[in-house]
Amino acid sequence: MLATIIDFHAIGKILLAALIVGVGVTFLFGQGALAAERLTQSRAGHRASSPTATLRDGALITLAGAACIAALVMGVIAMTNK
Repeated sequence: MLATIIDFHAIGKILLAALIVGVGVTFLFGQGALAAERLTQSRAGHRASSPTATLRDGALITLAGAACIAALVMGVIAMTNK
């Protein structure tokens, strides 16, 4: 009777998606923050950095920010369509 009231398969899918997105977005945000710190340190002169590393860090910051914003937008869209 409880199985007919609660769809455990749907709850499992939701929890799995939340876990994947939660860990993934947190990881991407952390990588972007680390790249921003490296870029800040290299610009302040505390750390030597090559132009390639500066470009890599800038690209990583941009991609991490875009991925976090995309996850936010997808979450809002998913909530408004359900």
